[in-house]
Amino acid sequence: MRTMDKFENIMNKYFLPFATKLSEQKHLQSIRDGLILSLPLVIVGSLFLVFGFLPIPGYNNFMSNIFGELWLSKLLYPVSVTFDLVSVIASIGIAYHLAKKLKVDSLSAGVISLASFFLVTPGKIILNGESISAFSLSYLGGKGLFVAIICALISTEIYAWFIKKNFVIKMPDVCPPAVSKSFSALIPALFILLFFWLVKVGIEATPYGDIHKLIVQIISDPLTGFSSTLLGGIVYVLINSIFWTFGIHGGSIAGVVFGAMFTVIRDANRLAFQNGEAIPHIISEQFFTIYVFLGGSGATIALVIGYILFSKAKQFKEIGKLSIGASLFNINEPVIFGSPIVLNPILMIPFIFSPIILTLISYFAISSGLVAPAVLPVPWTMPIILSGFISSGGHISSSLLQVFNLGLGILIYLPFIKVLDKNSEVDKVEYEEEVISI
Repeated sequence: MRTMDKFENIMNKYFLPFATKLSEQKHLQSIRDGLILSLPLVIVGSLFLVFGFLPIPGYNNFMSNIFGELWLSKLLYPVSVTFDLVSVIASIGIAYHLAKKLKVDSLSAGVISLASFFLVTPGKIILNGESISAFSLSYLGGKGLFVAIICALISTEIYAWFIKKNFVIKMPDVCPPAVSKSFSALIPALFILLFFWLVKVGIEATPYGDIHKLIVQIISDPLTGFSSTLLGGIVYVLINSIFWTFGIHGGSIAGVVFGAMFTVIRDANRLAFQNGEAIPHIISEQFFTIYVFLGGSGATIALVIGYILFSKAKQFKEIGKLSIGASLFNINEPVIFGSPIVLNPILMIPFIFSPIILTLISYFAISSGLVAPAVLPVPWTMPIILSGFISSGGHISSSLLQVFNLGLGILIYLPFIKVLDKNSEVDKVEYEEEVISI
């Protein structure tokens, strides 16, 4: 048996079952899907940030003369209901998706999760001797995300347990379904809020003071600290690429592992951008979307263009032509399964290593100050050049780096395209000889 066959058998026996279980794990899926819920709003908020901070000389004076001195604060109103509410949206979305998987009322679960999150979030201030409820936007945004995840998972599991054990108030059948569901949630909600109230009071008796400070120190900071390093970025790329080469959606797996940390990183970068400060993190989800995964995972638009321009084999030229339209919008399933890249020992190599090389090139280009970092989220289907310009807040250097990375990606794939061409010629000759012998 060939070495590749042995390797494939080992991966099918040990790696793929683990990968499949990980991708299907209900809590991780719920976290991923719940975080995605806020993405459309965040993209809308980023557009307002772009127009608020265009790097054009005299732009601020021009806008002030037309719209007044307060033009920027008014323009950024939508940011407060998008970026600054990420944790609030996540607490609802994660609970909603987990409840659906547990087959209980998802709307009630989302509402209880939201109440639990606000309960443990510090929000009391004293003004003129009176206690007034007020919550810090930092805790409602990315800073409070890990607490929102914990509240959503725990509250929904408790809620589902009460429902499935039938510890609920039952209403007569004549009652409207909405009323029955509300009363069914009453007892679970009582115990869930009692639980989180005890947690809040207990942590207030510790030096941490509140659960947010506790989680930030023991979970959030260490995880986001690693995820924002170059090593963390390479690990992210490897997870994404390796899973894809075995036919599993690598982006979903990597998103499950890194999604929460990248959301926190995104918010920290956004706040720095908004305040005119240095961007704290080079490595982020936007970094990979803009500079590394050109055309999708594996930087496959480079392979597609390489097929069209340099392949001599008709089959690969046709794959390139059929895939180029989708690749321009970062959809690469046609070329991944059409080449195929999956379980293809020739194309697996550049598919895994080209994103690593582009990660290194892009990281040092940004850290050296030559290129602006990707900060603002844009739709993942946005074509290169335009996506770089918008995500960096209007810097042409980002678009130029995308073009450079595209050219570099084509050069990386080119030798492997030549190997595919030679193999295609050999296969054609062998096929013709076989036909003649028959």
